[in-house]
Amino acid sequence: MRAEKPSRRISLWSRRTGDKIKTVAADTDYQLQSWLCNSGTLKPGKQPVFRKALFLCLDQPPLPNEYPKSAKDIRILAEQVGAGDLFRDYIRFARHREALIVIAAKVKPGAAIFATRISKLSSSLSASVLNKRGVSQQAIDDALMSPERTAKLCLVTRHNASWVHGRDQNPDTDRLQSSTVALIGCGSLGSTVAQQLADAGVGGFLLVDDDTLSVPNTARHFLGTEYLGHAKAAALAHALQRRHPRIRCAKSFSRPFQYTDDALMKEVFQSDLIIDCTGIWSCMASLHDLHKALEQKPALLTAWFEPHAVACLSVQLSPAGSELRAGFDPDGTQWSSVSTWPNPSRRWVSPDACAVLFSSYGASELAFHASHVAEHAIAILCDHNPHPAYISIGAADRLSAMGGLWSEGWVKANGGTEPGNRQLTSRWPLFDVVELDSA
Repeated sequence: MRAEKPSRRISLWSRRTGDKIKTVAADTDYQLQSWLCNSGTLKPGKQPVFRKALFLCLDQPPLPNEYPKSAKDIRILAEQVGAGDLFRDYIRFARHREALIVIAAKVKPGAAIFATRISKLSSSLSASVLNKRGVSQQAIDDALMSPERTAKLCLVTRHNASWVHGRDQNPDTDRLQSSTVALIGCGSLGSTVAQQLADAGVGGFLLVDDDTLSVPNTARHFLGTEYLGHAKAAALAHALQRRHPRIRCAKSFSRPFQYTDDALMKEVFQSDLIIDCTGIWSCMASLHDLHKALEQKPALLTAWFEPHAVACLSVQLSPAGSELRAGFDPDGTQWSSVSTWPNPSRRWVSPDACAVLFSSYGASELAFHASHVAEHAIAILCDHNPHPAYISIGAADRLSAMGGLWSEGWVKANGGTEPGNRQLTSRWPLFDVVELDSA
């Protein structure tokens, strides 16, 4: 709910627990129901009962000694900002129960918000006015807005995006809230990037992954053990909306990404940004080629780890961006790389009694790299003139311990130094083809 003009009716849901009343308000029934369902407040399939409240926007916040103490005081505030008729109509509507008024005013910086509950009409006044024939509408209005109806201040906890994602100070919040990101690959990198984008305020997600969460995944995946055995895409959509109930949409496809899947491709290319975190060359290349052939296209960001996450690269592909294939050989071997591996068998490890190859890295390396990918994505969504490539480089001693070296091209591109432990932006490819000495 935006803390700005005009004054208006809003939607309200309440639940009493003991002597306490929990009340949630939003601009529309749809927004309110989405928040209640996403947060887990409502059980799936249960239809809530909504009522109406009044949102009153003032020109300036009242001083503490000016806070309204009765229905009459609130009527005076409403009339001062041209909302007298709105308040009268609402108080007539809520004549038989308590009335909730949310009051806000723009301040620098942000907004001041408080709420007040107007007590029910006393039984004696109700009997003499509401339940009596021949009483004029003016007399009824005077009773409904009389000083006898006390106004009690209520504590307001704000959950709106502008407050949560920047305390009303982030100029990018509206842009991020209206953006939809299609994420291909919801593994360790993809899930962590999605979590950071949701934390930043992105309001829509389309998540694609055909894998399920297993026990070893939980050490470096955003999802925990409560989602074991669940499809990663669907579980991630659920977890993001529980974390941030204001997310307006989190749709999932628990199936492989295939460019022949017309329904999936239509959804993906209607997003504002596509992020490929699969790290699988066949997927990266096919998505790149399909994206390149489109006349109207969203930005495409491709992110991947080098072996053991000693480095992470994210490359933007757009009309003003780069060619992904420019840094790869035709077979998918990355020649424009940060690291090189004299012993190819050291690029991956094979755990005991395990038939699959494994890239050894932990949660700390993941967080370091994912934050830079998320930063790149936000720069694209908010038109912050992003560079074509964002690179995060791990520690030199870890590279050495895993059996790797800095690549010759990368060292030359950095003036002969060994650039470890940092994040930077670059062009793509990272450097030109290195001409090795014949000697």
